[in-house]
Amino acid sequence: MNIIELTKSTFKISSIAYSERIKVCQFSFSQKRELFPSYTELCNYINLFNERDSVKISITSPDDAIFSFSKLKPEKDYTDFFTDLLPDDDMTVNIEVNKNIADCKLSVYSYSEFSKDFLSNDFQHLISIFNCLIENLDFLIFDVLDTDIFWCTKTMAFIHNKNILFSPKVNRKERLDISKSVSYNYSNPCIELLPDDFFILTDYNGNIFTDIFNRFTTVLSLLYISSISSINGNQLKCQINGQRNLSFHYECDSVKANVELYRIYDWIYTDGNPTDKSIIAHNIISLHCKFTEIIRTDEKTLSSIISNYQLYLKDNANKYLDAKDKVSEYICDIVAKVGNDATELLSDFKKNLVAIFGFMITVVLVNIVSDRPLSNIFTKDVTVIIELTLFGSLIYFLICLYETIYKLKKNKAAYEALKKNYSDVFSAEEIEQLFGKDGLYNKSKNSVKTGICIYSILWVSFVIIAVIIVEKISVNPFLLPMISGVFMK
Repeated sequence: MNIIELTKSTFKISSIAYSERIKVCQFSFSQKRELFPSYTELCNYINLFNERDSVKISITSPDDAIFSFSKLKPEKDYTDFFTDLLPDDDMTVNIEVNKNIADCKLSVYSYSEFSKDFLSNDFQHLISIFNCLIENLDFLIFDVLDTDIFWCTKTMAFIHNKNILFSPKVNRKERLDISKSVSYNYSNPCIELLPDDFFILTDYNGNIFTDIFNRFTTVLSLLYISSISSINGNQLKCQINGQRNLSFHYECDSVKANVELYRIYDWIYTDGNPTDKSIIAHNIISLHCKFTEIIRTDEKTLSSIISNYQLYLKDNANKYLDAKDKVSEYICDIVAKVGNDATELLSDFKKNLVAIFGFMITVVLVNIVSDRPLSNIFTKDVTVIIELTLFGSLIYFLICLYETIYKLKKNKAAYEALKKNYSDVFSAEEIEQLFGKDGLYNKSKNSVKTGICIYSILWVSFVIIAVIIVEKISVNPFLLPMISGVFMK
């Protein structure tokens, strides 16, 4: 759609004054009253503009009466305005189109006029314009309506064909957030632009935007590579704090494009830990720039940065593996302690059995060597002593049970503390992998709980059965008559 030619056709004119800035289009021309389009034709003309944009047509008569028109204006108002005018009266027409961004798209009605106005702005003005345009957006598409064209950066595209789909190659919000931990920028106003916004991915021969976009890419790369930086007006200031502290000052308009600076920026902000990578980059850049300026950085600088980073990763990898080995040892130790909790209860039960049977055998032997007959061994006194011993066994069981449960809780607390302590060293996924999603620990814990239940049942059952047997063989039982008396009442 060539809006200039369509305007000429609608208003039957041969020449027109047209200008298009980034967010505004303006038409200006004169025409005889008798050649003006009808109301319907004028509405159809306004509908040619994209619905996201607002259009206002102002018609001025020879006597300076002004009629402002939009598709919402009633037809009667339009016809009444021309009622008292003569067919030969010259009418001045001004059309203003205010372009709005919707669905991350901005209209470009005349690519050549838009480009001409764009390139007439200085660096400072363009920074402000783009800062406002792409603020809070993931990407921006310039919807070119009159020229078959396609070229794009990582986050912006000039597209004519509506069938061409564009998606951003970087997450703008994520990179802007990361930059706050890597580089301090004190520009006023705050710059929310990235080098990626201007790094051209798809281009064509003769693109008049290429040079300035490349310069924008370089300036912004310097901004995000530096430890401290700012752009005030046309002045770029940056400081690198590394092995040596370096400061640079440049006129933004005079900065020459250097793709190596963008590659360093992209390497810092892509994958890995950007803070660690930036520290290494600052150290290498400060050494490489000992006898030259940062703006002249070459491919050797990035190669040195990557080589040093790989050495850094190798050193960290050894520490990482050592940490994993230690974690594995700690896990095995805790799981082993958990498993021992159940066996300790069994061991206590065995000791208890040995003690009780030892006591009973001692009682029997003492009575055998005495002058009492064997049938009178389990007297009332002996019965009471044995039953008190069995009752003491029950108390000992409760103490051992409490001790086992307490140890189980302490081991669980130690296990959770171990996971928490290493949460800063390993990622959540790595923690899950190292600890086997708690499978081994939970298996050991469930085994302990099962053991506690089994050994508790055995212990309590032994005490109850032992008491019943003693009462049955005693010549003067103590508990059974007491229990019978309670139930007989």
